[in-house]
Order: sequence, then C-alpha cells, then structure tokens
Amino acid sequence: LLNGITVPDLGNLIFLQPMGVTYICEVKTCRGRIGAHPSLSVTAKKIGKLRQLGKLYLSLKYLTYLQPRFDVITVQLVDGNPPNIDHFFNAF
Repeated sequence: LLNGITVPDLGNLIFLQPMGVTYICEVKTCRGRIGAHPSLSVTAKKIGKLRQLGKLYLSLKYLTYLQPRFDVITVQLVDGNPPNIDHFFNAF
C-alpha cells in the first residue's frame, strides 16, 4: 500500500505499509552539491508537523492502532551524475 496526504500549513506525507509494517517517509531533494545536506532541513519544527500530519492521516484512515516508523529519504541531484540517495531509518 502506498498512499499520501497533503494538508495546507502542515505539508505532505508519503505513507507506506508493506507486509504489515507502517512507514511514514519525508523525502527531501536538492540540486547540486552547494549547501547543506538535505537531511538538515528536517528541523524540530518539521518533525512536529510530520508527527501531527501522520496522526491526522492515521485517524482519517481509521488506523490509529498502528505505530508508524518515521524515515527520512534524501535525494541529491547533480547534473551528469546518478542521484545520491540516503535513507535514514527510524529517523525520529
């Protein structure tokens, strides 16, 4: 199952549920190598919003009994090179 939700002022969320395990993923993408790693943009404020959004989604789908795992996936795009993808399991 792959699903998602977008709520103004909270953001968007990817919800995965393969083989009975529940994952909520934040995906951050940046172009080029200049600047900080995209994972650093997942601040305490953003984590709070993601938790709130996850709780809302689970409540709308009547899945409040689930205990999701929050992952962060980053994608760095540099022209002419394959994307650099990092997956931070159980990030918060």
